[in-house]
Amino acid sequence: MDRTRFQDPRFMKWAFAVKKRDGFQCCICHLTDVELNAHHMDGWEGFPKERYALKNGVTLCAAHHEHFHESYGWGENTRVQFDEYFETCRLLRKKALLDSVVRDIEEKESWEGSEGPEEKLGGDL
Repeated sequence: MDRTRFQDPRFMKWAFAVKKRDGFQCCICHLTDVELNAHHMDGWEGFPKERYALKNGVTLCAAHHEHFHESYGWGENTRVQFDEYFETCRLLRKKALLDSVVRDIEEKESWEGSEGPEEKLGGDL
């Protein structure tokens, strides 16, 4: 990856504008008190005309930025890839929430089908 862009004033201005527009939070996990990166949805190398377009940027925490590029590579990434990644993350968050609700229901049902806390402790409550 070409690291010289990080010293390019136009890139720095673009990256700040992307983060500001996104409320200085990751668009995936919504964390704010972490390292944030301005990510090019249509990649830097493959889409030079889009390099400084605000609409081509999105704010990601360093963890999601790294994970995106581990999944799709570093280089000629596309908006289609980003949209797929974003949707996958959304579905995984939804599934994790659903799994949590199911665990809570199962735990509650296991209490209802057994002795209550009073009986387990010998009626001292």
